[in-house]
Amino acid sequence: HLVKRGRGRGEYLNISDIDVFDSYIYILSSIGQKIIKYDFDGNFIDEYNVSDWFSCIQVISETDVRLGNVSNTASGYNFAIFDTKKRRIVEKLDKFKTYSGYLMDGNDTFVGYNRGETLFSKPFDGRLYSLSDTGVKKLFDVHLSLDNNVDYDILDNGNLSDIADNCRFTDHFKYFSFVHIVDSMVFCVVNYTSHRIVNHDSFIKIDMSTNDIKTCKTGYVSEPDNKFPYICGGKIVGYTEDSIIFVLDVPWVKKTSMKIADNRFVDIEENSNPFLFEYKLNFSR
Repeated sequence: HLVKRGRGRGEYLNISDIDVFDSYIYILSSIGQKIIKYDFDGNFIDEYNVSDWFSCIQVISETDVRLGNVSNTASGYNFAIFDTKKRRIVEKLDKFKTYSGYLMDGNDTFVGYNRGETLFSKPFDGRLYSLSDTGVKKLFDVHLSLDNNVDYDILDNGNLSDIADNCRFTDHFKYFSFVHIVDSMVFCVVNYTSHRIVNHDSFIKIDMSTNDIKTCKTGYVSEPDNKFPYICGGKIVGYTEDSIIFVLDVPWVKKTSMKIADNRFVDIEENSNPFLFEYKLNFSR
C-alpha cells in the first residue's frame, strides 16, 4: 500500500512515474523533485533529491537510475543519470534544442530496456533510440505507409508544438509505446493516426538480421476490437515469446465487457484491483 501523500520524507504530492528493480519500488515525484524507494510491503527505504522536474524513470541497477524530462526545465537536458550511492546526478545527456522535451500526452518517453541501454521514443518519430552512460544513439527506423510522416530534418530541428499542429487531422506516426528486444528480434507497439481522427495501435515484429517486418494491427481506441477487445484501454507492461501482457483498470473492463457481451467480468466490483491480461499474437504480413 503506497498511498503516502504529503511533503515529508517518504511522502509524495504526485506520482510522475514508477519502476521496480530487485524487489524494490521506485516512485518519481516531479512536484517533490525526488525519488522514493519502498519495499514490496510498502515500507519506506530511502529518498533521493533529484533537483528538477523529471517525468520518467528507469532503474538500471542499485546505483544507476535514468531520468527523463518533460520540458525545458532547470537542467536544460532531456536525460540525466542519477547515482544513488553518490546521491546526485552524475551525467546530463542530450541537451535541449528547443523549448520542449520528448513527452507528449499519451506516450511514455522510456519504452524499454536492452543490455544496459534505456530505449526511448520521440513523438512523431519512427526512429527508436537508446540511452546509455555514453550518450544517445539511433537503433532502427520503422517505416509506416502513412500520408504525412514528418520529415526527419523537421523532427531534429523543429518545435514539438508546431509539429503537433501541422499533423492535426492527418495520417501520421505518433510514438512507440513499448519495445522489447531479444537478440536480433525486436517487438514493438506503435501508435499512429489514420483516417484523420482515429488512433491505432500496431504490434510490429522486426528481425534486424534480415530486416523482415511483420505486423499485427488492432482496432480503434474508442471501440473494442474483435481480436483485441481490451487492448485499447490498457497499458502494456511486458512481452514474452508471442504474447503481450498489459494492465487494465476495472471500470474499463466492465464497460468493454458489456459492449462485447463478455460475461467473465459481470461480478467484478468497481473497487477491485486492476487486471493483468495476456494476449497471444498472430503476426501476418
